[in-house]
Amino acid sequence: MLSRSPLIMVLAQIRFPMEVIGLKPANFVAVDAAMNAAGFPLVKNDTGASVNLGMGGTLQFPGNPESRMYYTADLSFAVTINPSFFSLYCVDRGDGIPYVGHEAFVEKLCDVVRGLESILGGIAVGRIGYRYVDALRIPDALDVLREPFRGAVSLAKDDDLGFSVASTTVEAFLAFGEGVSLGSEPAPEGIHVACGTVVPQAIIDPAIPPKADSRWIVDIDAYSTVGFSFLERDVRKRALSLAEESRRLFYGRIVNDQFDTRFE
Repeated sequence: MLSRSPLIMVLAQIRFPMEVIGLKPANFVAVDAAMNAAGFPLVKNDTGASVNLGMGGTLQFPGNPESRMYYTADLSFAVTINPSFFSLYCVDRGDGIPYVGHEAFVEKLCDVVRGLESILGGIAVGRIGYRYVDALRIPDALDVLREPFRGAVSLAKDDDLGFSVASTTVEAFLAFGEGVSLGSEPAPEGIHVACGTVVPQAIIDPAIPPKADSRWIVDIDAYSTVGFSFLERDVRKRALSLAEESRRLFYGRIVNDQFDTRFE
């Protein structure tokens, strides 16, 4: 693992074609028991999230009354369950995320799937996604990103203002099995990449604490909308494939050979 990794979010999400009755609030007792058996004993209703903005006060994100949130005992992983989807993600409490590689993360995802199989069985999955978000300091982005993922980053340092400015967001859809070609329309299976600048204290996601300085965000969402069954073996296969495709894209097309040197 990179000792100074700029990774700020890793998230896997499974979405269903329609709402699942077994994940409705009326069945929370069974869902709670399944999640406890899967290693997520801490539970709370999704009442929303509060983000402390310092002098800017507190920003409140509303929750969903049909969602339930579960945590491992050490609060390093969380799962949000909703009748339409569930998400597994690493919890960032301000000092980075406890991500030790995609194999271990997929195992944690499979723990959840095994726990919910008794409730959901082999129902259809509409979409599976595996998302990585990196937040690069602007000088690092200049040195480690390849074109076109660095945007129009002339990024001249203005000593009077004391900060660098990046402009022009980058968004691309990349299809699997076609030489990872850039496109403007999403494929049934592929990767959505979004890059751009966020200003200090900007909220990227309620699960990510805001940063005190400007960052260049690289947001990679590998996904498949080719339907399959909600079974551990099928989820494992798809999730591992998406994680590998993301890693191949990141190191092969997005960053250069300075990335590991800069963050080791």
